[in-house]
Amino acid sequence: MRQQREQTGHVFEAFGSFHIRYWVAYNDLPADEKEKIARKYELKDRPLPTRVQKSRKICEVDKFHKEVTSKSVRDLAQKVMDEVNGLKPGEPILPDLTLVDYWEKHYEPWAETNLKPSTLHGYKQVFHQHLKKHFGKTPLKGITTPMGTKMLGQLAKDKQGDRTISHAKWIASSIYKHAIATGFASQNPWPNAQCLVKTAYSDDVNGGFQRDVNGHSGDVNKVGAQRRWDYNHAR
Repeated sequence: MRQQREQTGHVFEAFGSFHIRYWVAYNDLPADEKEKIARKYELKDRPLPTRVQKSRKICEVDKFHKEVTSKSVRDLAQKVMDEVNGLKPGEPILPDLTLVDYWEKHYEPWAETNLKPSTLHGYKQVFHQHLKKHFGKTPLKGITTPMGTKMLGQLAKDKQGDRTISHAKWIASSIYKHAIATGFASQNPWPNAQCLVKTAYSDDVNGGFQRDVNGHSGDVNKVGAQRRWDYNHAR
C-alpha cells in the first residue's frame, strides 16, 4: 500500500482541463523563472521566497477523465507528484526517510547543479565525515535540536575546530531548509542547536576578531589565548 507523503498536490479543473498545483523550491526553478520572480519581488520590496506554487496541466476533461476524484485523473496526478518529489513512478515512500536517503535522492542532485564545485566538495566532505556518521540511519523528521547540540559537542570533544563545527551546523541547516521547501520536513532543528563544549582551538580567525560556533564574537588575542590554554591543559 502506498504511504502518505506531505506534498500530494492539489488537483483542480479549469478551462476544460484538469491541473495540479504544488510547491517548488525557488532554487530549483529554471534561471529564467527565478529572474522573473526576482524582478517581481524586487518591485514589491519583498525578500525572495524559499518556495513558490506552480501548476501543471494533467489532461483534458473527457469521457475517461470526468471529475477531479476520478481514478484516471488521480493516477495521472500521482505520476506528476512522483516526478515533483524526485521519485520514480511506483517507488515506495518511506515514512522514516533518513537524512542519508534525503541527501542522496534529493539534496545532492540539487546541489550538483546549483552549487559551485568547490562549495559542493566542502559540503560532501562535511556531510560524509560528520553528519552521516552521527545521523546516517536517523529519520529526517526524528532529528531534534538537542540531538544537534549533542553532535556539535561531540565534534568539539573530537578536537574539531570552531570553523569545522560551524560548517557542520550550517550544512545541516541548509539540508533542512531544502527539505522544508520541498515538503519533506516541517521544521529545522539546527538554528537553535549549540555547541556547549569548549573547542581545543579555533581554526577561523579574521581581522582581529573571530566568531565562535554559536555566533559569539570576541577579540582574537583573548579568545586565542583561551583556546591555547584549553588545548595545552587538555593534553
